[in-house]
Amino acid sequence: MMKTDDLESKLLKLFSREPTGKTEGDWLIEETGSSSITIEETVESGKGEVTFKNGRFIRFSVKLLGTNKFISFFNRQEGDALRKTCDGIFLARIEDRTILCLVELKSTINNNFRKAIRQIEGSYLRTALLLSLITDIKDIEPVVFIAGGLEKKEIDPDREYLERTGKFRERENDPGRKLKEFSRKGQVKINFPFFLDDAIHQNYHKKNIKVTHLDFDADFDMQTLISGEKN
Repeated sequence: MMKTDDLESKLLKLFSREPTGKTEGDWLIEETGSSSITIEETVESGKGEVTFKNGRFIRFSVKLLGTNKFISFFNRQEGDALRKTCDGIFLARIEDRTILCLVELKSTINNNFRKAIRQIEGSYLRTALLLSLITDIKDIEPVVFIAGGLEKKEIDPDREYLERTGKFRERENDPGRKLKEFSRKGQVKINFPFFLDDAIHQNYHKKNIKVTHLDFDADFDMQTLISGEKN
């Protein structure tokens, strides 16, 4: 198992700009060492941001991870999810744990939930593929955040009755079912990869990952990921 300091050192050595004062060019590591990090949605129709605090962060370039050159070997119709990119990808060090955070911002989540999951899935697979070059990704804990406006989906009494009596069952991985739970509880667990049935490697087998809702302009304390488990 690679220690977090070793992982950070390798990432910076391979993928970050050396401190020469030059700024030209694209670099896979955009930011490191800060105690807070802000993810922004810059689309005019739905601008917003969320800030994550109380951790040591390594931020990946979404722009570079999403380029066709980086993922050209995935460019086929059935691999569509692999060409998607979410709004924020970063590693957070909390105590002795390394957490991969994937963040997507949508002004209206309900109408864009399926798209958000696709973007997160593509980012998850590509980032895990990159990290697997230098460490055992089983040691990295993935978490997902979807931020923005979330409308609570009302319960259909007839459907609820059929579900309770076992006469109606939705597919476990149905996006509509996941959205209903997400809208009611503000959290849901989703198996990633979600849309892909076949894993690229045994380390990419489906993981049951917690997805948490945040409002725009929220400040999220990363320490709650640890303290919540202890309570």
